[in-house]
Amino acid sequence: MRFSVEYVVVDTNIEVRACDAGLCNGIGVWATWTEWSTCSTSCGPGTMIRTRGCHREPCDGSAHERRSCNMGVCASPPGQWAPWNEWSDCSRLCGRGIRSRSRSCIGSGCYGTGSDQSFCNEHPCEASIGEWAMWSSWSQCSATCGAGVKRRTRYCRSGSCPGNYKESAICNDRECESRNAAWGGWGYWSTCSETCGEGIRKRVRKCYGSGQCGGNEYEKQSCFMRPCDRL
Repeated sequence: MRFSVEYVVVDTNIEVRACDAGLCNGIGVWATWTEWSTCSTSCGPGTMIRTRGCHREPCDGSAHERRSCNMGVCASPPGQWAPWNEWSDCSRLCGRGIRSRSRSCIGSGCYGTGSDQSFCNEHPCEASIGEWAMWSSWSQCSATCGAGVKRRTRYCRSGSCPGNYKESAICNDRECESRNAAWGGWGYWSTCSETCGEGIRKRVRKCYGSGQCGGNEYEKQSCFMRPCDRL
């Protein structure tokens, strides 16, 4: 049997191989493997892939190759809520009462709220004027600064009570301070607004940075000049 030698240029490499005479042209040649791809995950275990092309198909073997990779420990996921507890007893026997339930956060950073309320026993009571119970304590303010809301509720002891069962009010309405801003020093006091008797003088300061400074930009105080001449 006769053999021939074929020189095949693959990318910048030359491959020399022996084959049956007259049959070399029917055998494919693999190109060089590409670089490995990035890992398929941003954390934890994943997979990298590389490929190669075939010159003059068919080529013997696979055009794809995989290998495992690991991008390190993934960040802890947010906490998960436990199932809701049973509803509490309704606050009224008729005329729309309130019931509540709660749930616990397993872990930390659960999204949502751990308490819930709903109406109950909404069928009308026999016609009679009811009496409101005392208001509950105010809830925690919804914000520590920049104007939040606090709420409280009450229930009607019997019959039909006029008015609302819930109430809300603004709380913590002072401006929020920013870490990106700070006050400069106070300027000099202005001259008194009056040339005699009692007047007002002011001084100002400037807020530096990109945020909002807490507090006032200016302040004022009383000043007294000489007694005014009597007419």
